[in-house]
Amino acid sequence: MKKKQRKVLFSVLLMFCLLLNCMNAIAADEHLGETVDGSVLTDEREAEMTVYSRLRGVFLSNGKCKIQNQGNHMITVTGSTDCYVVCDKVKVTLVVERLVNGNWQSYKVIGTKTAYNNHTVTKTKTLTVAGGYYYRVISAHVAIEGDKVESLGGFTNGIWVK
Repeated sequence: MKKKQRKVLFSVLLMFCLLLNCMNAIAADEHLGETVDGSVLTDEREAEMTVYSRLRGVFLSNGKCKIQNQGNHMITVTGSTDCYVVCDKVKVTLVVERLVNGNWQSYKVIGTKTAYNNHTVTKTKTLTVAGGYYYRVISAHVAIEGDKVESLGGFTNGIWVK
């Protein structure tokens, strides 16, 4: 008798897990394709952005940021700043945001990486996140040469993490 009860209990738990998985998929599809504060909500595994200055800068060439869904609630965030020439300081700052109730909220400040006397800097971080949300990364890019400062900023589209 106990063996039969275990099988029934296992079947019920399995059905419950499948139901929860379907509910997450439905939640993603409800907002798929919408644009929230400039970010398109996607079901892609990664989103990338490259931003260039409207006016060609003397030092700062471009800034890039990328967010990748690695599975198992793991995401990897990468950002880089590229300059035309070697600068005193080159910086990249990354922040992960999560969509909650239709608004992007700061989820994790990854921080700033600074390279000295260089033309480029890159920062990468892998972190665990809660499932059932869209995530995006915001980046700030700065080049400093003497007393001159050039900066850019941007953000990726939102990716769904189950």
